[in-house]
Amino acid sequence: MPRWPYEAAATDPRAASTIEGQLHALKGDTDRGSRYDSAGAIRLLARGVGTLLAVFLLVAFLPKILSKLVEGSHVFPQGREWEGQAMLAMFLIYLIGYAISWWRPLWGGIFICLSAAAVSAPFIIIDGHYNSLMFGVPLFIVGVFYLLLHSLESREKRRQLQSGGQGA
Repeated sequence: MPRWPYEAAATDPRAASTIEGQLHALKGDTDRGSRYDSAGAIRLLARGVGTLLAVFLLVAFLPKILSKLVEGSHVFPQGREWEGQAMLAMFLIYLIGYAISWWRPLWGGIFICLSAAAVSAPFIIIDGHYNSLMFGVPLFIVGVFYLLLHSLESREKRRQLQSGGQGA
């Protein structure tokens, strides 16, 4: 095991041949590739933005949902009850997807993208206006972050399996 970064660069062929490898050698980090680092950054970004969005949705929609359940008040005009149902569906699907995404990024990302469709599609199809995209686009972006995270993690696992299988 090398004691100094320049010794790692001399013993690792990848480290000596690329600038990225030399940077890893200077950090003393020769066994992790850039995909692992980008997966960590995407994970942090997805969880951070997802948490902010979950808090926003809880603050924005939970009082309205609770007042509807407790008082039975009519929040939406007559004939527009479907708007409340679309928002409730988006809210529940997003929270389910957000909870799942901490353990299963693929399924969480799919649920979060479905929540974006649940809030955007009815308004675009029925009314023809795109105001609902202010909720749909951020939801979709968070879902794509989780799908990207799954892709990066699965590539890293495959790469580790391939390199482990060749060395054994």
